[in-house]
Amino acid sequence: AGDLHALVRLLREQADVDVSFLLDENADTDLTDTATAQPALVAVQIAMARFLIRHGVVPDAIVGHSVGEIAGACIAGMLTAEEALLFAARRGRLMSELPAGSMLAVAMSEQACRDWLADDVSLAAVNATEACVLSGTKAAIERIQRSLTSLGIRCRGLTVSHGFHSSMMAPILDELAAAAPTAKAVPSDIRFHSTLHGTTFDSSDRLDG
Repeated sequence: AGDLHALVRLLREQADVDVSFLLDENADTDLTDTATAQPALVAVQIAMARFLIRHGVVPDAIVGHSVGEIAGACIAGMLTAEEALLFAARRGRLMSELPAGSMLAVAMSEQACRDWLADDVSLAAVNATEACVLSGTKAAIERIQRSLTSLGIRCRGLTVSHGFHSSMMAPILDELAAAAPTAKAVPSDIRFHSTLHGTTFDSSDRLDG
């Protein structure tokens, strides 16, 4: 609890992001605003990992998906908690300013998904052999969902505000890269497996992209 309190305070004081609802189990909070949801997720992930480590559950390696990569890099010693949270807050704020979009979980292979890709539809994730996620504009994703349903292919819209991990994110890439942390963090023996880079890092490496 102490870790989470400190992380919530850091976000409020240094990023002007209020995630104090994390400290109130009775809070009824709408997390569809990605400017709030992303730093909140990273704060919870860091606090949970620290709690487990403090109680003897120390990982040899760590992996995360999407914003989970930010928390994972922090626990592996590649980012300080301050760097991780401020970057997550900046990432969330930049994404929140983009046009709205949609994402669709589909029971199809990566190869099968390629037939549905276009300028306004991207392959956002390959979760399993027959489980992928498409992402893009609302109109395009709704059109694909109707088509797949008519073909008897299972699909489900995700509860998201934007078309994450798609070409819709391109306008903020330069600014996001400029905001990426570069300061040296505390060394750690925990290896970090990056799903973005498809490789393993340790705290002597820096994530420069």
